Amino acid sequence: MGKKSVTNDVRFQIICLLKDKTKSNREIAKLVGVSEKCVRTTRKNNDIYGTPKESTRPGRPRKLTNRDQNSLFIQFKNVKIRRETVRRSLTSK
Repeated sequence: MGKKSVTNDVRFQIICLLKDKTKSNREIAKLVGVSEKCVRTTRKNNDIYGTPKESTRPGRPRKLTNRDQNSLFIQFKNVKIRRETVRRSLTSK
């Protein structure tokens, strides 16, 4: 099971507390309710990218872009074929 991402509100709270420079990572983590690792990662991402957004996660890219997916949807919107028929025809070829 992968790690859950922190909400943008929490990230911005962490950044605001980091800018004050009066509290340690441990104190910020207790105040916000996250781990110290989360505070360190948010600080690192803010320093590297200039924003507190998290870096992109690895994984297999999608086969269809959103544009391709929308064009297929529009093209076959009114076709009345069952899902099993499409699956059967695709696997037979």
